[in-house]
Amino acid sequence: MESFEDIFSHGSVLLYGHKEKDLYETVYQVCLNTPVEGVIWVCYKHPPDTVRALQSRYDSKVYKLTGNMLFIDMISGGTGSNDDVVHCLDSADYDCMLRSIYNAIGEFGRCVVVFDDMKEAMSHDMFGRFVKMLRGVDNDVQRMASVSIYLARSGIFDPQTEKILETSVNAVIELEDIEEAVPENVFDASWGDLMRIRWRDVFSLNVPVLYLLIMALCVANVILAITLSMVLYRS
Repeated sequence: MESFEDIFSHGSVLLYGHKEKDLYETVYQVCLNTPVEGVIWVCYKHPPDTVRALQSRYDSKVYKLTGNMLFIDMISGGTGSNDDVVHCLDSADYDCMLRSIYNAIGEFGRCVVVFDDMKEAMSHDMFGRFVKMLRGVDNDVQRMASVSIYLARSGIFDPQTEKILETSVNAVIELEDIEEAVPENVFDASWGDLMRIRWRDVFSLNVPVLYLLIMALCVANVILAITLSMVLYRS
């Protein structure tokens, strides 16, 4: 059984999930649970503004976890860059992408490099050339004490393509194989454990103590509001 910390230790990971939401949440948990100094998001499916919006929608705001985040836009066809976005000329402009990744790791330190959709990334170039680039990224990023994570939907590749991709990375992980630990006793939990608790855990009663505390707080607020209203009415 894998943990979020294990993902970082592999150096390069092909991460399979059935839903985009699950993939985004897993990247968030990896960044939350490991000492990451920066995040580099290579955009092949969505432009940077859409990625930010999706992270907010999925309650997985990676950009909130670190002050060092770089988006590498491979699909908009723009030029130039600003503080947190680099625009490469086209989807196969690997020189721009690799230079941006290496420069960012050199500036930020230990990074998570995310390729947001392997199917989309592969569709813009010859498969052999793409795989060669992929293996080069794996070696260089790992050598720089960072990790590259390639996101893919489960069952999307044919068997031959799947085999080649899986042998190009150090680990292949299905989200079902990840153990997401929720602390049993919230009073014994560390701050890191508490940070891992999501709203869905609370309201699905995975953390009943927090659920009861929140309900008690809501009831107390209602009682306080009624009491204040009565006091103001009588005065």
